[in-house]
Amino acid sequence: MAKITCTTMTAICAAVMAAPALAQKANLTQRSTADVTLRYEIATTVEVTRTSESLLDGEVRDLGGRGGRGGRGGGGGNGDTSVTQTASFNEGPGWREYLVLEAVSNSGGNESKIAGALAGKKVFISAANDGSLSVTDGQGEDAQPVAANLTRSMPAKVDLGGFLPASEVEVGEEFDLSEGFLQALGSVMHPVQAERAQRGRGGQARGGRGGQGGRAGRGGGRRGGQGGRGRGSNPNDSLIAVVNAEIVSCKASGSLESIEGNLAKFAIKATISGAGTAEELGLGGGGGRRGGAAAEAKGSANLSFAGSAVFNTETGLFESIDLGGEVDLKSDSKRMVNFGGNEGEMETKSTTKGKLTVKVDCKAVK
Repeated sequence: MAKITCTTMTAICAAVMAAPALAQKANLTQRSTADVTLRYEIATTVEVTRTSESLLDGEVRDLGGRGGRGGRGGGGGNGDTSVTQTASFNEGPGWREYLVLEAVSNSGGNESKIAGALAGKKVFISAANDGSLSVTDGQGEDAQPVAANLTRSMPAKVDLGGFLPASEVEVGEEFDLSEGFLQALGSVMHPVQAERAQRGRGGQARGGRGGQGGRAGRGGGRRGGQGGRGRGSNPNDSLIAVVNAEIVSCKASGSLESIEGNLAKFAIKATISGAGTAEELGLGGGGGRRGGAAAEAKGSANLSFAGSAVFNTETGLFESIDLGGEVDLKSDSKRMVNFGGNEGEMETKSTTKGKLTVKVDCKAVK
C-alpha cells in the first residue's frame, strides 16, 4: 500500500483549495428590460481649460474676441470651465420619466444653474431607422410633440450591454469591449436642455447613441444616430457630440477582478479618437462667408477612460458604473476676412483639455 506523506497531503490540500478560485467564472449577461422599469441616477462632470489664438496671414493678432468664430472647437473662449450634470429618471420600454434633470456650470468664476426643460415630465420616445427621434409628452389623443431643440442628442434608451463581455469570463481574464463601448457610453450621456422660446412645432431631433439593434444584452448593432453639435459654452455638449460622431473609433477592454456572491466587479479602459472636419466631429462647422470665402474648419478628438463596474449576476443588471477620463479636443479653422481695410487669411486654433467623469447607478423599481 502506497504511503501518503505529509508533504503529499499538503500539496493535495493546497490544490483542492486553489481549484475553486482558479475556476471562478461569471456569465455577465444582461437581462431583457422589456418587462421592467429601471431607475437610473447619472452624474457627469466635465472640467476643461480652453485656449485659442487667432492668426492673420500667419501672425498672431488680438482681434477682440472675433477670432473664435471660424470653428467652435468645443465652444466658449479662453479659460477654465466646469459643468456638473445630474439626471435621475425611470425608464421603461418606449418611455422615460425625468425626476431630476439639471446642470451647474462655472466659467471664469461665474456659476450658473440650468433647469432641464424635461424635468418632471414623462416622455414617450420612438426612433426611426436614420436615428431621428420622435418624442411626445403624453400618449394617444393627449400626446403633445416635444420641441426638437429640447431632445437634441437625447439617447433613445439606456443600453449598458456594450460594457459587458460577449461570453463567460473568469477572474483575471481580459475581454474586448470595442464593439459596443461607444453606444453604451453615449446612452448614459444625457444632455440638459433649458426651456427657451420655441420656434415652430416640435418634432424630430437627431438622437444620441441609444440601444437600437444588435443582439440582446450587448448594445451592438448600428449607432443610435448622430448627436447635435456641441453648441455654446457647455463642454459636455461637445463631448456628447464627439461620442456620437460617426467618424470616431474606439478601442476598449474590460477585466474581471472579483466575484463576491452575486456581484461581479470588473475594470474598464477605453480610448476614443477621431479626426476630420469640425462638422463631422460635432464641434461646429465653419462660419459664414466673408471676403468671398467660407471658413474651412478641421478638428481632432482624443478621449481616454478608466474605471470600474459592478454587475449583479442574479438580477442580470448593472448596479454601478464609474468612469474617469481625459479630454483633448482641437480645432483649426481658416477663412478670408477683411480686417482694418485689408483682406487676409484668418486662422483660429483652439484647444480644449481636461477631465471627464461619468457615474451611473441602476436598480429595478416596481
